Amino acid sequence: MRPLDIVFMGLMLAVLIPIVATDLRERRIPNRLNLALGGLGLLHTVLRAPHILEVALSLGGAAITLVLLLGTRAVLGLIDRRAVFGLGDVKFLVAASLWVGVQGSVAVMLVASLVSILAALAAAPWRGLRMREALPFAPMLAIGLLAVSLAGYAAAAPIR
Repeated sequence: MRPLDIVFMGLMLAVLIPIVATDLRERRIPNRLNLALGGLGLLHTVLRAPHILEVALSLGGAAITLVLLLGTRAVLGLIDRRAVFGLGDVKFLVAASLWVGVQGSVAVMLVASLVSILAALAAAPWRGLRMREALPFAPMLAIGLLAVSLAGYAAAAPIR
């Protein structure tokens, strides 16, 4: 991992902390925090590969992520009106795609879902399984973004 990447991972973490805290407290993710997360991801792309094509691909990937997530949200609403996938979570994943791409944002969602299931199972002996209870999802999304980002850096590291 290059020094620039370390600095940006720190900046990512600095934005993820208030995102998680706000979602836990208010059950929402403020637009300004999602915008900061996405803006940092785009700035990181520009500084790592300052080519217009890279920036265009990054923004195109974010647009594709948005369309896919809004479509998924609409389908979930048709299947079960109580199924909640908040717009703050959608915007978070679009911002995350500026860090890790479309495939990476799918991986973030997968990791976040697995962490959510594990957290519910771990809490079940004390709270019981509450299948219909909506829980803040930003903590799981943040874990997913950190895990996918770090795994991406590890995968890009040369083998010696």
